[in-house]
Parts: sequence; C-alpha cells; structure tokens
Amino acid sequence: MSRILAWTEAGWSDYIYWQTQDKKRLKRINKLVDKQKTKNVFLLNAIIPRFVVTVDNLTQRKLSPKYNLSTPPPGPFLARKDPVGIEYIDPKNYPRYAKYLEVLMTLDSHKLVAVYVEYYPLFQQAYDDLGYPSKYFNDRLIEVIDHLLETPDIKDPIKLNRPNVFYKFDSPHLEKLSAGQKILIRMGNSNAKRVKEKIQELRRKLTNLTLDL
Repeated sequence: MSRILAWTEAGWSDYIYWQTQDKKRLKRINKLVDKQKTKNVFLLNAIIPRFVVTVDNLTQRKLSPKYNLSTPPPGPFLARKDPVGIEYIDPKNYPRYAKYLEVLMTLDSHKLVAVYVEYYPLFQQAYDDLGYPSKYFNDRLIEVIDHLLETPDIKDPIKLNRPNVFYKFDSPHLEKLSAGQKILIRMGNSNAKRVKEKIQELRRKLTNLTLDL
C-alpha cells in the first residue's frame, strides 16, 4: 500500500514562519539559483521541508501536491492518436520540462552539496518530524536517488489509455512505477538521461560526505 507522509497544519505553519524569519539562511540557499531562471519553476518558501517530503514521497505512487517543490509544467499534458485511435505520449510534451532541466543543469553540484552539509541538521530535523526519528535523511536521499536511477529507459512511442479524466500508461509495468519514475518517463528519454546524469553526479558527492549527525 502506498503512503504519503505530511505535516500537521500547525507544523507546516511553523516551518513557513521559520523560513520567512531566517533571512540569512534563505539568502544562502537562494544564492544557489538564478532567480530569473527559477521564477515560476521552484517554490523557494519553506524549501527544506518541501525538499524532504518530496524526496521521501518520490518512491510512492503519488506525491503530496501541498508540499510540491516546483510548479506544474506549463500547459496541458499532450497526447496524440494514431490513425486507428490508439493514444501515445506526444513528443511535443517533452519541451514542457525544459525550464526545469535548465535550472537543474546550471546548479553547481559542489556548492549545492556544500549548502546541504551546512544545513544538514535542518534537513534531518524535517525528516525526524515526518516520523523517522531514528533514521538518517542522507541515507534516504541516496536510496531515493538509486531508485530514480533504476527508472527504465523507455523510448517512443509510449502507449497510453484514458479510463477517465487522466491518462495512464497502457503498460501495467509502467503504471505500477513510482511517482518519481513516472515523472522521468513523462519528460522523455532524452531529458530523463540528463536528469540521471546530474543526480548520479550528486550521488557521488553525497556518498563521500562527513556529516554532523
């Protein structure tokens, strides 16, 4: 059975309040990204708890929309029909993810990991508050990266079906994949390969860390 972990309303309000009050910490995190490029892409308020809950839920069947780390891709999901009416993901859908890829690829991995190490106690506290007081968030982060790296390389055409309002993968194997793996498939094989290369690079740095646990 899939699960989605989340904070109570009071706990989430506390995190948002902390984020607005700690200007130094927020400024340090914001320096990692180009504000112009991240405009309407990533949600930087309460970014640490958003990151923690998103990472933890990527291996589940669904993500919690309340704690999204980014805005939805622009425009509607695009599908195309072949002459006999079978529907597939339209390759025109893949450019919807371009702005996310641009931000991800321009992040300096060394600086990103340095900030992560500096504020690791906050990541760990957010993870504790999700209900994991005896586990390390860094272990979970590496576990989730490994999970995403195991996403199958699926080339076009990718067949769909539409039992109701939302599209699903026609393949039962693909439909059973986690939310994180489905995102990689929906963005197209070429984009997914770039994401995998970046998170593989981050994984190498994360596994060589000395953290104040």
